[in-house]
Amino acid sequence: MNRNKLKGLGLALAALASTIVVASATAAEFTSSNHHFFISGSPKAGTNHVFVHDSGFAITCVNAIYLGTGTGTSLSSMTFGPTLIGCEDSIGRTVDASGGSYVLTANGTAHIEGTFQFEITSKGSTVCTITMSAQSGVNGFSYTNLGGTNGIEVTQNSTNVKSRLEPASLFLCGTAVTDATNSTIQSTFIIKGEDTSGNPISISKD
Repeated sequence: MNRNKLKGLGLALAALASTIVVASATAAEFTSSNHHFFISGSPKAGTNHVFVHDSGFAITCVNAIYLGTGTGTSLSSMTFGPTLIGCEDSIGRTVDASGGSYVLTANGTAHIEGTFQFEITSKGSTVCTITMSAQSGVNGFSYTNLGGTNGIEVTQNSTNVKSRLEPASLFLCGTAVTDATNSTIQSTFIIKGEDTSGNPISISKD
């Protein structure tokens, strides 16, 4: 190989190495000021957690508690479980919500671990049950850093959630679709960090 070709190869390799370094440096991550910390969160004032199975009745929850833990000052994901409170469907029936947890990634997607379940009740009996089982790649998460110990505002506009309705009844449950792949979740919540002594710490999305 002549000198010009060697020079050209060297430049190409240098450019590739530079690209790899830049890509690595700009990878999305969550950061915290403590290696071990707790996550706590609540909805942004004036917002609700809204879930819709396919195009059926909406389930609206007026409050939520988000709790979890983190390990590391630079993380690609954080895991926490939301507890949904004060839930009703579109016609005012009570909805009991229970379930799993989110693995929230810094690149704007989430994995569902365990099983989330909504039980729509009327006159003390369960009328419909909606289940979200474990799944990956739930889309639609965006982040706004609030600065200092004020935490991260998380906005969720997910459009590809997989859920199962039983029984699938247009009359009872608003849709006859049993298994949906286009269920939606909309919510906005703020998560903050605390050290193991309960003192506020800074967390952010970089």
